[in-house]
Amino acid sequence: MGLILSLSLATCAKAQVTIGSPDEPDENALLDLKESGNLASKGLLLPRVELKSVTDPHPLTMHIEGAIVYNTVTNGLIPTGLYRNDGSKWALVQVPEGGSEGQFLMLDKQTLVPKWTTVFIPEVQTEEFSLIEVGAYSQNTGAEFTTNSGAGMYTENSIMTSSWKTIADPFQITVKKANNRTILFVQTTILQSVYSASGWTSYAGGVFINKLLKGVRVGTLRSSGNNNELSKSETLFFIIENLPIGVNTIQIAFIRRNSNTTVPSLYIGKSLSASMPGSTSLSYQYYEK
Repeated sequence: MGLILSLSLATCAKAQVTIGSPDEPDENALLDLKESGNLASKGLLLPRVELKSVTDPHPLTMHIEGAIVYNTVTNGLIPTGLYRNDGSKWALVQVPEGGSEGQFLMLDKQTLVPKWTTVFIPEVQTEEFSLIEVGAYSQNTGAEFTTNSGAGMYTENSIMTSSWKTIADPFQITVKKANNRTILFVQTTILQSVYSASGWTSYAGGVFINKLLKGVRVGTLRSSGNNNELSKSETLFFIIENLPIGVNTIQIAFIRRNSNTTVPSLYIGKSLSASMPGSTSLSYQYYEK
């Protein structure tokens, strides 16, 4: 008889349980609380405790992940309510009442309890430019110029001819708003081989948008005839406003204008030799309003 009783108790300890009804428990529930027909007229009253802090396991002796209790007292910044233990602290599992326009639900950094907080968000200034895109790169492909193309005048929106040579890869900016601004900064090397006599070579650097000239700078490389190689750093800075909506292709190109006599090739953004390296650095910022 004692053996039979022992086996019966072991079976009950592992079985699913219904409390409040003689009905079978739901097959997916270890504990099923109901009265009749899967309905109940009463609720589950969880253990009521007095928490000291979210980091103190009291009244438990240690933090147990998954433990659920109802805190009955307000202790400092810890309000009453339902709490769940995540294995290292207590966390309030209910949304606090209240809240008004302009407030956001945020976790208190000390108690980790959610609370309604007023947050000031400044109004967007519609008349200000916003940074949309930035880019920067450096290359040493450049271009070599062997002949002059003339020292004429340049006009805005003139078409890019074959005399202009790009010194860096083109890049694209996609414009979505008509009111926009592009800032370009280019720094490149200007190199020329040995001069046997004094002389000069003039050049121009420009920015082309969709093959149309939008800005140009003119410079000159001069030699005193001391049989030395010539080198110079040229900087271009452009601010271009109101690019057309859509995809815009931007190119930085140079042209050899004129010289006082037949002079050696001009290397722009390109190495002249191992001892005379050349390169181009480009950066841009694109804004919209």
